[in-house]
Amino acid sequence: MGILDRETAVAQTREVREMAGPVLRSVIDEAAGVFERCSQTAPDGDDNLGILMPFHHGIEMLDGVERLLDASCLVACRPPLRSAFEAAWALRYVLEKDTKRRGLSYVLADLKERIRWYEQHDPDTNRGAQFVVDMKLNDSPDFPKPDVEEVRDARAKLECVFSTEQYADVDAAYQATAARLKRSMPPWYSLWGGPTNLRELARYLGELDDYIIVYKAWSLTSHAVDLNRQLGKMEDGRGAAVSVVRAPLGMPNVYSFACSIGVNMAKRVLQYYRADELARFGKWFLEDVNPTVEQLGGIREEILPVPTAS
Repeated sequence: MGILDRETAVAQTREVREMAGPVLRSVIDEAAGVFERCSQTAPDGDDNLGILMPFHHGIEMLDGVERLLDASCLVACRPPLRSAFEAAWALRYVLEKDTKRRGLSYVLADLKERIRWYEQHDPDTNRGAQFVVDMKLNDSPDFPKPDVEEVRDARAKLECVFSTEQYADVDAAYQATAARLKRSMPPWYSLWGGPTNLRELARYLGELDDYIIVYKAWSLTSHAVDLNRQLGKMEDGRGAAVSVVRAPLGMPNVYSFACSIGVNMAKRVLQYYRADELARFGKWFLEDVNPTVEQLGGIREEILPVPTAS
């Protein structure tokens, strides 16, 4: 048996995929519809980007997860699921309280990252000089370089945003937080005394259990340091075995996680923008989603020895 047998992998997961796949697609479609309706009627203000853009990101990641699950690429779902988790936590933090300020903090941090990119491509800045050294650009005249004057102009336009009425207080808080944490690019959620890292954000939101048990395991996969998942023993115990690619164990849980993330994000956005739709949304969830999620929770998978790659 080789490490990759696509047909066998798809056959092994067919029952779960045929049961849960349509439901996850329904969740993604519902979330996409919520995004479209809420973005069309949202009031003016950049703080809305700090709500709608994490939601948009989560939808994109879950859409990718659905496609991967349909091909029985279970482990490959971990990085996008991890990203969807982060989007869901960002959305929840923004909407929990002080929403306008937190939403603007999310957007301002993105503007700071864009300015950092422009500085990197301006040789007269410290970052630009280091970029030239790191990329060995003096030895690579054909490297595609953006026009320096255009870069400086774009950077100046972004920096002007920070002095506007909408962003002045947020930028001041960002600079104060950077000084307090001694970090040039502090996390956006750390402003005004917020959590200083993702673990603390999860703790603040009451999600520390998912962070420790689920998110950290997915992080190991994302960083390619999860040998424990990849290696096992031969059935007779006489040597090591390598797990097959597209191993099916855990698919019901992944479908449940993906549905839960999508439903919770959509519900929170509706609560903020279109609360009058919550009754319809709840009915849809109870009739079209929850029965399958409960059924997935009742599946007990047999834990088999790690297959051998030969």
